[in-house]
This record gives sequence, structure tokens and C-alpha cells, in this order.
Amino acid sequence: MNIQVTEKPHMLLETVELLYAYINHIPAAELTMQRENCLPVEAVQEMMDVACAGISREDEAYRYYFAMHRMPDEGHGSTCMARTLVYMVVSQYDGSMDETCAMMKLYWHRELREREVLSSVGTFAPWFEPRDSSMTMQESIARLNMDEDYIRKLQEQFSDYDAAIDNLHRLIAPVAEKLEPLLMPWVAPAAEQARLWRENLSVPGAEERFLQMLFVRYTEKIDCISIQLRYLDPYSASGTIVNTESDQWEVQERYIFIHLGLYFHPEGEQGQELELFHSWEFRAMRLLGSPVRLRMLHTLWDKSMSSRELAKALNLNLGTLCRDMNSLYECKLLILESGNERRRYRTNRETMAYLAKHLADFGELQLSEE
Repeated sequence: MNIQVTEKPHMLLETVELLYAYINHIPAAELTMQRENCLPVEAVQEMMDVACAGISREDEAYRYYFAMHRMPDEGHGSTCMARTLVYMVVSQYDGSMDETCAMMKLYWHRELREREVLSSVGTFAPWFEPRDSSMTMQESIARLNMDEDYIRKLQEQFSDYDAAIDNLHRLIAPVAEKLEPLLMPWVAPAAEQARLWRENLSVPGAEERFLQMLFVRYTEKIDCISIQLRYLDPYSASGTIVNTESDQWEVQERYIFIHLGLYFHPEGEQGQELELFHSWEFRAMRLLGSPVRLRMLHTLWDKSMSSRELAKALNLNLGTLCRDMNSLYECKLLILESGNERRRYRTNRETMAYLAKHLADFGELQLSEE
């Protein structure tokens, strides 16, 4: 097993998160955590002040890509056009932003454009399903349960993904240029964390425990685990992207790529779990208030199913179900199982048990002020 951990900041993603916070008046404190390994709030505020200086929050171009759009569910999630464009094909950051954008466009043409359709939009990455009919990408976008303005943007951007990435790149490049030197002083401490991750994952059996922590179960042999350390929004940035190289690519390697926030430490959180309710727990409990989602979790309790199989079993609209599954996965209520077949999902019993215990210990907890 090849273990790769990159502490060099992924400037495309870090800049997108900074601009998303800036345009939507999100405080700098929400881009970091009060943990030993995370950036101080004052450092993040300086990054926002310096890198975003001179940009009007009412600028139409920036608002087009970064204005917040709410998810239509009780999870209270939100996203923006820039997130949807870049997280769907994100990979490890080894070179320049030009090279990253070129890779994203290559992946779009080789893997997504003709083979899949958009089934749901999440807080970070959109979800795609294999094309099984004559439905076009534009038609699949029109069926999404999102606001009309966001659907319009999606159709415009996905009609020419290359141009969309080029436009976004030109917009954020000046911000990234100012942000990068402000992030660099924090790379050295992160390098030690990267070393610990490599050391920790080199122990036999460690990769399986690591994937369990990320609520992913991979059914085939894995050649490589690739981790990109993230600096801004270090908790939410734990999103997981699982990639399997197809026959269209020159190098045949099955790998898992994960962008992992500094909040997560290879030695664990050292008993801090019962101090407060994390924001994902509040979202999870809101999601559990839906009879439909409870039926989904009950159906997936003893067996894994694809989204299409679950939609057929429960006689539910596939687009709405995919959105709900995305929300449930982001709140750790589902486990993703991936192999040679399409992705399958199973109820995360450990999260259900954890939430029940956390509520049972309610009197001993110190609640956050969120």
C-alpha cells in the first residue's frame, strides 16, 4: 500500500473556501477550530483581510460563483457554484493551479461528460449516477431539487465546463496569489502532522481503521491512499472522494483520495468527544426528524444498496432520494461502500449508537454556543 500525504496547501480549494466565507459574511472563526493543530482565528482573519482586499461583496462575478445557496432540507447545508465545479474532480495538489485546472478538465471529458448525469448537489461535491437512458446532463440538472437560480447557473456552467473552469480560475488567481504566502508559515507544523499520518498508516491494518473513521468501506484491493491536508474549514473539509482509474487512463491504479482537515489528528481527539455537540450532530438530528429518511436508514440497516436500488425499493423519486442520501452521508449517518460496481450505501450503526449515547449523557455535556 502506497501512502501519500501532502501538506502543501491546495490553493484552488483553500481560495474557494476563503472567498465563499468572505462573500457570504461568514466569520473567520468558522474557518478554523479551537484545536492545537488548527490555525488561530486572528491568522485566518488576516488572510481574509489581505487576500480579499479590494473585492466588493456585491461584485456580480464573485457573487455568481460564491453566493450561498441553501439546500432544501432540514440539514441546513449550503453550497456555491465554485464548490460544485471544483470539488467534483478534485485531486492532490502537486503543481500549479494551471496544472490542477487542466487535470480537472481532462477528467471531465474522460470520465463524466458522456458517461454520467448529475443526480444531486451536496455541500461540497455533486453526486453523479451512470447514464442509463437518453437523459442528457442538462435534463438531469433540471430535475434537481434546488432553487431555480442555482439550476440556471448549473446548466450554464455544465454546458461548457472548460470555459467555466477557465473563468473561475481567472477570477480567483489574484486572490490565491496573495493567500499562498500567508498560508506558508503554517506548512511546517502541518508537515509534522503529515509525517505522523504516514507513520500511522504504515502499520498493518491501519488503512482499514482509517477508512472506517471516514465512513468508507472499499470492497476491492487499494493501491494507494492519498491525503491532502486542508487548512481552512478544517472540520468540514473531511469530505471523501473515492476514485478508480478506468481503462481510458494511461496508469491503472485504484486509489482513494481524501482532503483531510487539520482538525483530524492521526492519534485521535484524545477524549474530547463528549465535550459538546458538533455542528454535524445538530444537522444529523434534524435529518432524523424525517419519516422518509428514517425509512431509508431502516432499509439500509442490514444490507447495502445503490441509490437506484433504494429508490426502487421505497418507490421514491431518484433525484430527491440522492439529495437525502448526500445529506445523510455528510452527517455520518451512511457508510459508503465502493468497488468495481457503482457506489453502495449502508446505515452507519456506529453513528446511530454514538448519537444515542451522546443524548443519554446529555446532563454531563458542556453545550457549544452555536
